[in-house]
Amino acid sequence: EHLHEYADTVFQQRSDFIDRILAALDDHDCELTAERLCKMVNAAHGADDVFMDEATKDLGQWVGDYLRDNGYFPYTMSTVIKQMIVTALPPITHGREFTPDTIEPALLRARSVYDRYSHAHQELKKHDWKFSDALGKGSAAVFYS
Repeated sequence: EHLHEYADTVFQQRSDFIDRILAALDDHDCELTAERLCKMVNAAHGADDVFMDEATKDLGQWVGDYLRDNGYFPYTMSTVIKQMIVTALPPITHGREFTPDTIEPALLRARSVYDRYSHAHQELKKHDWKFSDALGKGSAAVFYS
């Protein structure tokens, strides 16, 4: 629940950050060059390798725990779950660092992902997070044995 509480704010902050970078890239009068913007963004995303590894492992454990605790059985459906994750989280960039050639398309892809999730979050809030609403209306569920 805590994650849902701040989702709108986080999505908006990330989108605003991306919009500011994209505006600077498009502003020919801006003193910031694409190279300099890349250095700034890369520095903001960069961290010590040990810290990045620990944070990645922590996230992986959290995702695994969440899936297990919410009926996804990651120990029996790992391929399907990986396919779902790849579909839900398309690549933003294929490298770890932005370059002047990759920054704009990568930021546009990231902005698209944030917009999609922000919209999905708004839709779920409209339905007050009720699973029954996700099943549709008008016909009974069909269960096969």
